[in-house]
This record gives sequence, structure tokens and C-alpha cells, in this order.
Amino acid sequence: MLRLWGQTQYSTLLELTRSMLNKYGISKVYGHRELYSTDCPGENFPLDRIRGEAARSGGKLIYPGYLIKMNPALEDNNVKDVQEKLMSRGYNVGRCGVDGFFGRGTLEAVESFQRDSGLAVDGIVGVNTWNKLFE
Repeated sequence: MLRLWGQTQYSTLLELTRSMLNKYGISKVYGHRELYSTDCPGENFPLDRIRGEAARSGGKLIYPGYLIKMNPALEDNNVKDVQEKLMSRGYNVGRCGVDGFFGRGTLEAVESFQRDSGLAVDGIVGVNTWNKLFE
């Protein structure tokens, strides 16, 4: 497969895919032919490999590259990941649970996690909070 796709091409495509997934909170990768009647991306394209490697890096979620903060009006898949991780560590994210919305309950859970972890308590999931939460 990499005979047709050089390692540099593959690595660049993988990083671009990861960046788009993280930037826009996308959780799934689809090939064109899965959504429309087409042969794209073709049989030689490593779609399954891209799917498997794009969302995770060594089994670890990748920091999305933007600050995740309180906004109860906007659903975000990265907020779901944060909520799941907080709950798995024993923090209560509010009555709605893992819903992808960063409301008061998630804010309080993030602040408690930051306090317990010796981080700056600002209620914002930036790179330091993300890395500590997902280490």
C-alpha cells in the first residue's frame, strides 16, 4: 500500500486529517464512496489505516489545538471526550452527563480537576489541562 502512497504523503495526509478532526470536533472519517455514488477514494487509498490512526496517536487523544471553555450553546465532540475522562476519574460533570455541551457542571468538574492536579484553576481546558487529564 505504501508503494503507491509514499511515507511522506501518508504522514502529511494523516496530520492534515488529525488537524481537521480536532479543529472541527469531527469524530469519524468517511470516504466519498460511503456518502455518495462514486469510486473515490479508490481501492489503493489507505482509508481504514487513516481512520484508525487519525483520531488517536498511540491510543491517546490529541489536544485539539483550541481552548475548550464554557459554552452551553455549542456541542463539541472534544467536550464529550473531556467529560468522559472527568467522569472516569470520579468528577461529576452535571445532571446531563456526557452530552458534549460545556455547561456549569462541566466547568465545576474542570476547575476541581485543575485544583486537584496542581494546575492553574481557570475552568478552561487548554493544553496543560488536556495533557494532564489524558496522560
